[in-house]
Amino acid sequence: MAAFRALLVAMLVVLAAYTAVVISNHGWDLLSVFFGDMATMAWPGQFNLDFLFMLTLSAIWVRGVTSSRRPGLLWAFWRSSAARCF
Repeated sequence: MAAFRALLVAMLVVLAAYTAVVISNHGWDLLSVFFGDMATMAWPGQFNLDFLFMLTLSAIWVRGVTSSRRPGLLWAFWRSSAARCF
Protein backbone atom coordinates (compact mmCIF):
# COMPACT_ATOMS: atom_id res chain seq x y z
CA MET A 1 0.00 0.00 0.00
CA ALA A 2 2.90 2.35 0.69
CA ALA A 3 4.17 1.88 -2.86
CA PHE A 4 0.74 2.80 -4.25
CA ARG A 5 0.65 5.93 -2.09
CA ALA A 6 4.11 6.88 -3.34
CA LEU A 7 2.95 6.35 -6.92
CA LEU A 8 -0.10 8.58 -6.36
CA VAL A 9 2.05 11.33 -4.84
CA ALA A 10 4.58 11.10 -7.69
CA MET A 11 1.79 11.27 -10.27
CA LEU A 12 0.30 14.32 -8.55
CA VAL A 13 3.67 16.10 -8.45
CA VAL A 14 4.38 15.36 -12.14
CA LEU A 15 0.89 16.47 -13.18
CA ALA A 16 1.12 19.68 -11.15
CA ALA A 17 4.53 20.52 -12.63
CA TYR A 18 3.35 19.76 -16.16
CA THR A 19 0.23 21.89 -15.65
CA ALA A 20 2.32 24.78 -14.34
CA VAL A 21 4.56 24.70 -17.43
CA VAL A 22 1.59 24.54 -19.81
CA ILE A 23 -0.16 27.44 -18.05
CA SER A 24 3.02 29.53 -18.14
CA ASN A 25 3.42 28.87 -21.88
CA HIS A 26 -0.21 29.08 -23.02
CA GLY A 27 -2.19 30.79 -20.27
CA TRP A 28 -5.48 29.73 -18.68
CA ASP A 29 -7.47 29.50 -21.93
CA LEU A 30 -8.22 25.77 -21.74
CA LEU A 31 -11.66 25.59 -23.35
CA SER A 32 -10.78 27.32 -26.60
CA VAL A 33 -7.76 25.03 -27.03
CA PHE A 34 -9.75 21.92 -26.05
CA PHE A 35 -12.65 22.58 -28.42
CA GLY A 36 -10.40 24.20 -31.04
CA ASP A 37 -8.50 20.93 -31.39
CA MET A 38 -11.83 19.17 -31.98
CA ALA A 39 -12.77 21.70 -34.65
CA THR A 40 -9.58 20.96 -36.63
CA MET A 41 -10.65 17.30 -37.03
CA ALA A 42 -7.15 15.97 -36.26
CA TRP A 43 -5.75 13.42 -33.78
CA PRO A 44 -5.57 15.83 -30.81
CA GLY A 45 -9.24 16.66 -31.34
CA GLN A 46 -10.12 12.96 -31.56
CA PHE A 47 -8.39 12.36 -28.24
CA ASN A 48 -10.18 15.33 -26.66
CA LEU A 49 -13.56 14.11 -27.89
CA ASP A 50 -12.89 10.59 -26.62
CA PHE A 51 -11.72 11.97 -23.27
CA LEU A 52 -14.85 14.15 -23.01
CA PHE A 53 -17.08 11.15 -23.68
CA MET A 54 -15.28 8.99 -21.10
CA LEU A 55 -15.57 11.74 -18.48
CA THR A 56 -19.27 12.10 -19.27
CA LEU A 57 -19.89 8.36 -18.96
CA SER A 58 -18.02 8.17 -15.66
CA ALA A 59 -19.96 11.17 -14.30
CA ILE A 60 -23.26 9.55 -15.28
CA TRP A 61 -22.18 6.29 -13.63
CA VAL A 62 -21.13 8.02 -10.39
CA ARG A 63 -24.39 9.95 -10.35
CA GLY A 64 -26.37 6.75 -10.83
CA VAL A 65 -24.49 4.88 -8.12
CA THR A 66 -24.82 7.70 -5.59
CA SER A 67 -28.31 8.98 -6.44
CA SER A 68 -29.99 7.20 -3.53
CA ARG A 69 -27.49 8.36 -0.94
CA ARG A 70 -27.33 11.77 0.68
CA PRO A 71 -23.53 12.29 0.76
CA GLY A 72 -23.21 11.64 -2.99
CA LEU A 73 -19.70 11.98 -4.36
CA LEU A 74 -18.10 11.99 -0.93
CA TRP A 75 -19.73 8.62 -0.22
CA ALA A 76 -18.53 7.23 -3.57
CA PHE A 77 -14.99 8.44 -2.86
CA TRP A 78 -15.03 7.01 0.65
CA ARG A 79 -16.19 3.62 -0.67
CA SER A 80 -13.54 3.60 -3.39
CA SER A 81 -10.18 1.92 -2.94
CA ALA A 82 -8.39 5.23 -3.55
CA ALA A 83 -9.76 6.68 -0.31
CA ARG A 84 -8.46 3.73 1.69
CA CYS A 85 -4.92 4.58 0.62
CA PHE A 86 -4.96 7.78 2.67
